[in-house]
Amino acid sequence: MNSKLTFLASSLSLLAGGLLYLCFRPESLVMFKWAKIVGLYPAVFELRMQGTAVAPSLPEWLIFSAPNGLWVFSFGVLMVSLWGVSGFSVAVAWAVALWAVGIGSEIMQGFGLVSGVFDVADMIAYTIGLLGVLLFGSREEKYEL
Repeated sequence: MNSKLTFLASSLSLLAGGLLYLCFRPESLVMFKWAKIVGLYPAVFELRMQGTAVAPSLPEWLIFSAPNGLWVFSFGVLMVSLWGVSGFSVAVAWAVALWAVGIGSEIMQGFGLVSGVFDVADMIAYTIGLLGVLLFGSREEKYEL
């Protein structure tokens, strides 16, 4: 397994999801309060200003749901990178656990048990992220053997 490639895929996926949040999500989210506390808000503000030009042309699913799938993919691929071929099933189990937490949180949002807005697109994004882990990881496993 090319652990450098899997680590790069994980890092880029995490970065893409993070940038979508920082550039386009509402500032009412707690992460923006954290940015202010640690002194990063001026940089975040500048990033958000750069994103205002493209924001109107982006579909809602990209802004609100894609980061969820990107983060599941990032975590799962990182697990594949760390566990390697011999631990592929363990890595997948961790990715499935994160997927289940995401799906569970959406279901609980639907019933009003946790804050947030139920969105089928979020569930689809979580699932696509998990499928990406399975496809990417199994491809890496095949080349290692």
